Amino acid sequence: MLAIQRNPRLHPVIFDEFRRALVRRFPFEIFYELTEQAIIIYSVFHSSRDPQKWHNRLDR
Repeated sequence: MLAIQRNPRLHPVIFDEFRRALVRRFPFEIFYELTEQAIIIYSVFHSSRDPQKWHNRLDR
């Protein structure tokens, strides 16, 4: 999470404007979006789950 705060553009955009950061110590992914004033975290997702589920959560 600290890496996202330090350099939020480091992680790739994977869907629309949403970025994904992989958590090293656990099999989790953090999905977030950058705005002018904030970093908005939408989901912390276990990587062994169905990827369609995170896609549905991020669908606007």
